[in-house]
Amino acid sequence: MGETKVERKKILLLVKTQPTISKSYGELVCTAGIDENGNWVRLYPLPFETYKDGAFQKYTWIDVDVVAREHWKDPRPESYTPQRDTLSLGKTLSTRGRWRERRAYVLEKAKIFTSMDELRELGRTNKVSLAIFKPAKVLNVQVFEEGNPKYTKEEVRNFLKGMEALTSDLFDGKDHTMRYVPTEKVPFRLKITFLDSHNKKSCMSVLDWEVGALWFNNYKNAPFTTIKEKVEARYWDFARNTDLHFYMGTILQWVQKRALNPWSIIGVAQFPHQWQPEFDFGI
Repeated sequence: MGETKVERKKILLLVKTQPTISKSYGELVCTAGIDENGNWVRLYPLPFETYKDGAFQKYTWIDVDVVAREHWKDPRPESYTPQRDTLSLGKTLSTRGRWRERRAYVLEKAKIFTSMDELRELGRTNKVSLAIFKPAKVLNVQVFEEGNPKYTKEEVRNFLKGMEALTSDLFDGKDHTMRYVPTEKVPFRLKITFLDSHNKKSCMSVLDWEVGALWFNNYKNAPFTTIKEKVEARYWDFARNTDLHFYMGTILQWVQKRALNPWSIIGVAQFPHQWQPEFDFGI
């Protein structure tokens, strides 16, 4: 076996998904972004504990040493294992000038897909597992009540196993209070139905961290009818009034099963419309 190649990467963080239960890490957040050349990088695993202080915001540059994931663990081409103790935070890109800085680093450097047939084939054959997609039109935004709004006993047991492993690994004997309950499960699922540039219709779940944060920060104790109304209204507003893009990611189990469509929406990017060219005269 060859030596493990360690690389230093500078990544613009674009994706944080809702936490999922892991036997090895308690809770995990799918984290991804693009490097300075617009190439996608998936960082896995990154425990939810990494995000608890709120420091890891979207559109923030991070520097970290990574190694390519072992193919038998995760064959997706953009997947890397971060060495957490080498991770440092950099600048967060501004929203000034109708997101001028963010648009320059994201939409002008990374490839933008507009055909779902193309993206499905690339995902099914595991040539691409992260992408930016521009929908031609959003047809529907729907919130569905989750059939199992609470974690099962088995999921809680897996969480506790993962937290024990994480505590010994991440904190290495240092004082740390282990959590005994997972983050509250988001009790609904958001789906968006849209057309691509060839008028092909797709419907996908949205796994974006911000969906859960919207519920937790604003409607946590509200009845489902209120949650449905408010969340749908929020994402309809994005669809109608912004230059909407989706950050897309393939799901590992679906890639392994060679599913015809292994993609989900893992981030929603509501870039403001640019009504007219903006000029910089260097004044």
